[in-house]
Amino acid sequence: MDRIVTRYDLVSAIHNILTTNAVANPEDAVQVVGVAGSWSPGLFAVIPSERAKAALEEVLMDITGRRHPTAGNAWILDEAQSLALIKAAED
Repeated sequence: MDRIVTRYDLVSAIHNILTTNAVANPEDAVQVVGVAGSWSPGLFAVIPSERAKAALEEVLMDITGRRHPTAGNAWILDEAQSLALIKAAED
């Protein structure tokens, strides 16, 4: 990895994606938390609200090939996926 992924960077990228896609109140449309006990500091759980899912699913489809990176309400992103999401938001 050429850069360390921080929670702040990931949250900023997600807010940028949501704002670009006109999601109402992007600041509270998703929660991002570090995964406790993780051996990788770049492992995050992204918990989107219903209004945020469609916008994020499109970007995640390009990154992972699936609309949801993991099953369930919390989507686990590894460091490479998080970095790809950040880069997608910057484009």
